[in-house]
Amino acid sequence: MQVLQFFGNSVNQRHIEAAADALREGALVIYPTDTHYAIGCDPSNRQAVQALVKFKGGDRGKDTLTLICGDISQASTLARIDNVTFRILKNNTPAPVTFLLNPAPHLLKNLKGRTTVGLRIPRQPVTVELAKALGSPILSASLPLDSEDASNPDAIALALSEAAAFLLDAGVTPAHSSTILDLTDPAEPVLVREGPVHPQL
Repeated sequence: MQVLQFFGNSVNQRHIEAAADALREGALVIYPTDTHYAIGCDPSNRQAVQALVKFKGGDRGKDTLTLICGDISQASTLARIDNVTFRILKNNTPAPVTFLLNPAPHLLKNLKGRTTVGLRIPRQPVTVELAKALGSPILSASLPLDSEDASNPDAIALALSEAAAFLLDAGVTPAHSSTILDLTDPAEPVLVREGPVHPQL
């Protein structure tokens, strides 16, 4: 795994393009969010999705995979977003909030066994630029590490050296989990997990 370093809030575009190219080619990439680091792939690449599921233990129903998006317009390409959902997303992003949504039909083909997908629009600039460079949301999963290690790129590089093509090292991230809001029925949002942000409905 190659480590690409970012300093402060600066974004090295050459690093971003290298990581985006790797995603397009079917590789997995580990990158920072505004909570922990995550591992992701290109959701249009079936083999990459299978590799991500295998990384998570092969159980398609065990964990919710999450679409990490650069903005709301990207989110609408792979998830079903009606007017109510759009308003809630707009009022609560970018932020460390994961929204549970119904996947778009064409995404379901690569997510056999899963009926929901998470969606996040973080405020982490490296992540936002990576999604924009890919031209698509990044289908992602949490790392199989404790909270402190999952926030520390040095610990990640040591523990998961063979897991991905690149680690985008933007320093230590906040060691907390995101708020989770279930919007699979937009008329009745359900707060699944309390986190750093209380969503506005």
